[in-house]
Amino acid sequence: MHTNFSDGECGLQEVYNVFKLSRFFILGVADHYSSTRYLPYRMGKKHLTKYLLSLDRFGLKRGVEADIFEDGSLSIKSSEKEMFEYVLAGLHRIYGVSLWDEEWPTWNLKHIAELVRVALIKAIESKIVDVIVHPTWFPKKIKSRIESFISKDWIESLVTAAASNNVAIEVSGAWRVPNREFIEICLKHGVKIAVGSDAHSEKEIGNLAYPIAILKEVNASMEDLFIPKRNPLKIGLESCNVKKQSMINNGVNTLLKTLNIFKKQRSDF
Repeated sequence: MHTNFSDGECGLQEVYNVFKLSRFFILGVADHYSSTRYLPYRMGKKHLTKYLLSLDRFGLKRGVEADIFEDGSLSIKSSEKEMFEYVLAGLHRIYGVSLWDEEWPTWNLKHIAELVRVALIKAIESKIVDVIVHPTWFPKKIKSRIESFISKDWIESLVTAAASNNVAIEVSGAWRVPNREFIEICLKHGVKIAVGSDAHSEKEIGNLAYPIAILKEVNASMEDLFIPKRNPLKIGLESCNVKKQSMINNGVNTLLKTLNIFKKQRSDF
């Protein structure tokens, strides 16, 4: 979930109001952040303390999404990790062109796929990242062609690195990636699955139809899911730990019930 601390449309109060009235199990806010260089639509260091205190005030989980650069480096410093309960990281640009830009070059797609693989693995090995987001997203213009280069070996190398470094893989509700094969390989290697909406507005909160469908298809259990557990460093005021832990406990129970319902439905066919 992204708010107007970065490129989202709504504030934390609006996010909390939706969450409070919903049946969502856990809501984590992970705004885009960059402290290593200026990036547009990214929160900078000067807003970080206000962001963390605001999350604590609403009892929301302290998350952040860092950018992965082409060389595998990150927009967050290793010393900043402990301020968050979880750190997401995603690759958003290659050759200076956004992966969401449809005016994408169509040449040398094999090289692009390899560049993505290497950058993602370097980020995984950084010891900073907890979750890699939308790892197989490419512009629609080249998606069908580049998928021929996303081989099982490509996936295995990425997942093996994730398993070795205890890094989870996100299933994105917004971008509907990665696919079932990718998630099955994750489960085979013991890699945890993170469920995310990548919401940027109120109406997108809880957009989890695709992740839930994938979890159902692969018969995932609660043990297969990534649940943030790191206790972050305090910033100024005390965090709302009791309130937050109660929300987490209720959320885990709700998600477990949801998965059990899916399994029962599966057995009925």
